[in-house]
Amino acid sequence: MTTSLKLLVASAALVVLPASLQAAGDAACSTAKACCATTTATSTTSKESGTCCASAKGNYVMLKLKGGDAGAISQTLSKLDGVSAADTCSESKFTKISFNQEKVCSSKIMAALKDAGYKVQAQRVTYAVEGMSCGACTTKVTKALSKLKGVSETHVCSESKQAVIDFNPSKISVDKILATLDATGFKASEVVN
Repeated sequence: MTTSLKLLVASAALVVLPASLQAAGDAACSTAKACCATTTATSTTSKESGTCCASAKGNYVMLKLKGGDAGAISQTLSKLDGVSAADTCSESKFTKISFNQEKVCSSKIMAALKDAGYKVQAQRVTYAVEGMSCGACTTKVTKALSKLKGVSETHVCSESKQAVIDFNPSKISVDKILATLDATGFKASEVVN
């Protein structure tokens, strides 16, 4: 192979390598932006019981459930006063449960699902993470979240400045996740889509 041909091949490799790195970053960002990928959580006080429960800021919670198909889950939840819809994403297998916070909160929804024989495998929350600007930022946030017991999956994207976290709500709280995000030095806040 001639020297000029070797240089041409080497130059092409330099062009392809950044494109492949960009593709990997794009995949993480597209996961963070996926149609079924987002929810947020906060705490509210139930008017009926006066007890604090985790409920969705956007009046919905996203749960991955074991023990039934989408139709059976929707039928179970339709019996619960205050639940307006339960839509399961065929791609992520998460069910977006929309509800009226005046009538029910997410902890009551989870209890009703448990009573009906379903197991909550994961809850999904999404946070805006201000200040992330590069891959190193993404890595720092991902490493911090991955160390938490109860967090099963994270998708962090510096481009969209979002962190999508799947976790077991019986093992870790939303407050602990938010505190961990803030401890990375970035400012995290809830996202409602």
